[in-house]
Amino acid sequence: MKTSFYITENRLSELKSFIRAELPTVRFNHNPLKVGKELNISLSMSVEDGNKLSTLQNKWYEQDNPEPIPNKSIWSNILSIFN
Repeated sequence: MKTSFYITENRLSELKSFIRAELPTVRFNHNPLKVGKELNISLSMSVEDGNKLSTLQNKWYEQDNPEPIPNKSIWSNILSIFN
């Protein structure tokens, strides 16, 4: 399986550490290519390792896109005082 994706420079060391520790079949197809402010990463790996890599990418997505905190309306705030 081959995959290609973009990451920021500060996550490259975390990616390399994760690959060394968790993903034995992963190989870089080429050195990371700098495109603007991001790096293009191209990897080849087994399907099982691809699933593990997706968990790391999901973690990064959650860090970059936190769950929005719903705003309480003024009436909800007033009513919560009386409850």
